[in-house]
Amino acid sequence: MSLTPTATASLYAAHEHIVKLHTLYELEAISGLSSFTPCDREDILLNLDRRLDILGAYISDKQYLLGVRRAAMQLSR
Repeated sequence: MSLTPTATASLYAAHEHIVKLHTLYELEAISGLSSFTPCDREDILLNLDRRLDILGAYISDKQYLLGVRRAAMQLSR
């Protein structure tokens, strides 16, 4: 399916909300609150890295998520 101007506008408008949801998922996974994440730390990190790759060229979003991830991991020790 091709991306129409309407479809790309919708994706652009939803981007900020998607990043926020992505951040919440990472916090849940790191803290162990989510029942949908594996319990093994290595599996969690591998899953989080795969999710980070999905962001593609959005460098500022990746930096934000990595900062949140680092803070959450320091607090969860």
